[in-house]
Parts: sequence; C-alpha cells; structure tokens
Amino acid sequence: MVKWLQKSLAQGNSKAYNELAGCYLDGTGVSKDERKAIELYTLGAKDDDPMAQLNLGMCYLKGQGVAADTLRGKEWIAKSAANGYVEAQYLLGYGYYAAAWWEEDYSLAAEWLSKAAVQNYDCAQLLYGDLYKFGRGIEKNEKLAYEWYLKAAEQGNGVAQFNIGTCLMEGAGIGQDYTGAVSWFLKSASQGYAPAQDSLGICLLKGDGGEKDEAGAAGWFKKAAEQGYPLSQYNLAVCYDHGAGVERDGQKALALYREAAGKGYALAQVKLGAFCMKTGGNRDMEREAVEWFERAAIQNDAPAQFLLALCMREGKGVEKDLVQAYKWAVLAAHGEARADKLKLEIEGMITEEQTAEGRRMADSFVPLPHENWGQSMAAQFLSITAW
Repeated sequence: MVKWLQKSLAQGNSKAYNELAGCYLDGTGVSKDERKAIELYTLGAKDDDPMAQLNLGMCYLKGQGVAADTLRGKEWIAKSAANGYVEAQYLLGYGYYAAAWWEEDYSLAAEWLSKAAVQNYDCAQLLYGDLYKFGRGIEKNEKLAYEWYLKAAEQGNGVAQFNIGTCLMEGAGIGQDYTGAVSWFLKSASQGYAPAQDSLGICLLKGDGGEKDEAGAAGWFKKAAEQGYPLSQYNLAVCYDHGAGVERDGQKALALYREAAGKGYALAQVKLGAFCMKTGGNRDMEREAVEWFERAAIQNDAPAQFLLALCMREGKGVEKDLVQAYKWAVLAAHGEARADKLKLEIEGMITEEQTAEGRRMADSFVPLPHENWGQSMAAQFLSITAW
C-alpha cells in the first residue's frame, strides 16, 4: 500500500499525498510519524486537494502532529469547503452552529450546512432542519424543518428519526399522527437513541398510536436509563414507585430518583426532596430535602421554589427566614398555583420593608443555566404528586 502510494506520487498523482499522510498518521504500513503526516497533508493541501485540506485543518484543530491552531484549522477547512468537499462544508457549518471551534454564527451555519444538505449529507440535513425549526440564521419554517429531517431520517439518521417522530406527535410542520410517530420512535430507539427510547416508552404508557403496554414502556425506559438518560431514569423510577409495568420496588425507585437528580433533572430533585421530607422528623433528611429543593429551585422550577418557600417559612430543614421564603413564593408564582396563597400568607407575617426586600431579591434572581430535559410525561400520566 505505502509503496504503491509512493509510486503514485512519483508519477505526479498529488492526491496520493492525502492517502500516504493517513498511513503515517495511523501507523498503517509504516512507523507512526505525525510530523511526516502533516508534511504530506500540507503538500496535498497546497496542491488544492480538498481531502488533504480538510485533514490538515482537523490536525490543526486537534493539535495532532502540529501545535493546535484553531484559526489555521478553520482556514484549511474553509478552503476544502469552498472546493465543494461535503464533509468540510458540514464541519464548517457545524462549527458555526455549535460554537465547537469558533464563534457561533447561525447565518454562516445555514450557508454551509445547506451546501452539504443538498449533497444528501444526513448530518447536515439534520442540523439544517434544526435551523428551520428554531428560526436560527434563517426564517422559522416548521414545514421545511420536517422535510429536511425526513431526508436525513430516510437515510437512517437516528436523531432525525426521533425528530420526525416528535414532529408527528406535535403536528409540527406536518399533520399530527401518533401511529406514524411511534413508528419513527421505534426506528430511532432500535438504534439505541435514548430520547427516542424514552418517547417510545411514554407512547406505550399512554397508549398513543397503539395499545397501552406498561411492561413495554418500562422496558424502553430501562434501555435509556442504562445509558444514563435522566428522563428515563426518572420515568423508570416512577414505574417502580407505582408498579407500572414492573413489580413495585421503592428502593429501586429511590436509587433511580437519586441518579436522575444527581444529573440536575429538576423533577427528580423535587421528588427526592419530597421523599426525604416524608421520613418524618429526621432533621438530617429534612436538610437533605431542602438541598434538593434548592438545586431545583435555582433552575427556576416553580414547584421546587414553592416547596423551598414552605420550608423556609416553617424552618423545616433550614433556618427560618421569612424574607427568603417570600422571595421563593414570589418566584414560584410563575408556574405554581399554590404560590399566590402562600405569598399572601407570608406578607401577613412580615413588614412592608421586608416585603419590598423579598421582591427585590426575586427581581434580581437569575436562574442557573441547565440542560433543558423537558418534562416527564410518565409522572403526569400517572398523576404523581411531589409532596
């Protein structure tokens, strides 16, 4: 292989630079030599070989065989993309889309992803669909988002298959079709995509798109939970908590609630806090409950803010602090129906100055950035209450 490539170079085939560089980079047929690989990639790139340009750019981004240099890496990838190389167009667009190596720029992301998408590159079609779905860099258009997702999904892209299922469930860009959604969720779930496994579990639990199957739902939740997906860890915990599709097991439920809560999933944090409170008079458990409520509350979770306000009003698991309690009650009012009554009750217990201070604290509150995991449909469907 190496001798053939060297002979090809001697005959003037500049594209052999890229192939030979790959051999030196990986140690295939020759002793591994990353510096030699860079020399060969550079010769090929300067000869305008788009594959060599892309590979040289990636080496600069990763610092492989050369000092890491994002700017030079981007320049070589851009040259490859301008030469029409689809993988480079995708990577350049992805870099702008995800701020992976350079600054986020959705307009440039749309420009380069579109070039790769029309060449039937499924990952580019997926992200181009995202840009249309959320109106980033281009005008929002759910119909076009669906169409691009479909192109990628039909090529077997698991994330796109999940997105198609979601569009069909929501009727976004296409008519609502639960049966079709389940079919696409199944395709994606069968490839091991955890969000699809979770969504398929929800459909089976509710009977959307087919018959209810609690055991099947729990099975899919388990597959996703084993991948560490917090929503499924929580949903499987709910199943164990209520014996839905599995034998009721409080200890397994608690362990799963803890796993999901530890990953920052607010619903699990609230549920775990409520469990700790139910132990009855155990101060250590009450303090732990408050810690979980607070971790969810700073994510702007309204039920957690309400429960934290209750704890601070009563001094349960935390030192009594009516001003802080009032602050959390004010914040909880955005999504917790019981918060307005609690807020009025606390107002009757504090001075006007303390009320004003509590409002100032609420106004200056900035939620902690967190992963948007969404809501657990399992808990909603099974009518689970927090405390």
